[in-house]
Amino acid sequence: MERPKIPLYKIRSFGDKFSDTFEFIKENRRVWFKGNVYLLLPLCLLQALCMNSVFSEMLDMETGVASEAAMIKVGVSYILLFLFFMLGTILLSAFTYAMMRYHNEQPNGLRGATLKDLKPMIVKCAKRAFLIGLMLTVIIFVILFVMGLLIAASGMVVFFLIFLLVGVAAIVPLALIYPVYCFEDNETVFSSIQRGISLGLRSYWGILGFLLVLSFLTNTLQSIFMIPWYIMALIKGVFGTSNSGVAFTDSAIYNFVLYLFGVLQAFGMYLSTSLSLVGLGFQYGSIAEEVDGFSVEEDIEHFEEKSGVDADIDNFDKLV
Repeated sequence: MERPKIPLYKIRSFGDKFSDTFEFIKENRRVWFKGNVYLLLPLCLLQALCMNSVFSEMLDMETGVASEAAMIKVGVSYILLFLFFMLGTILLSAFTYAMMRYHNEQPNGLRGATLKDLKPMIVKCAKRAFLIGLMLTVIIFVILFVMGLLIAASGMVVFFLIFLLVGVAAIVPLALIYPVYCFEDNETVFSSIQRGISLGLRSYWGILGFLLVLSFLTNTLQSIFMIPWYIMALIKGVFGTSNSGVAFTDSAIYNFVLYLFGVLQAFGMYLSTSLSLVGLGFQYGSIAEEVDGFSVEEDIEHFEEKSGVDADIDNFDKLV
């Protein structure tokens, strides 16, 4: 017996948001995992190279083997690691919300769907994720610039503390900006920011509590994926900085296994983060439904579509 499709727009309790999040991933685990493998695993291969490169160079510096070339290599690796992480975040967000949107719009959800079917939505969501990220980055830089001017002019660190508190508090409403821009076609970048903040402020404490619990679960899962790499890196760090003469941590096999665990750590990080993104999507759907009643509009549209199927009833006399 097939379970009913999980709707995006539905008023949910605190517990319903979690149960629907896990149920959505469980029901669509094949598409979810396959999409993450195709889109993010190649990126994780490069990301792990940069991470291990930074670790190795920093280890050499601790042992006194430092050079200008090593410093440049660390800097380049850090920059590449950051760029790969930003690209991975965009791809993960685009795929997750494309999957949720396709599931909500199609009568059968994601049953039988392929990545080819999701591709147009993934591309669209990726473009919107890039635009939102770029706009928020510009806004943050402007705020930091103004904050720096105020601190330099007044010499009062209190401005820094005020902006810091306001910035932390603004994370909650800002979290809904991208779901708004992704799920609502008629919104622009600026209107999405305005609407996301408006929806976020309507349920500030509910979103805050939900994000805190989600963050705890996500961080726990990410720590589990990170443990193998961390243990091997710790062993390499201990023996690499000692004069014991033990060279097994410098072998090709050891470094290759360390690299594989780095790939696992990066891929596990993205899988764990997708859990938060799905939960945030249902959080948006709950607030949007409470404010705008989107599900009523969808029911009306579906009713009009179905009414066309019953047109034969009007010509019943011709059928007899």
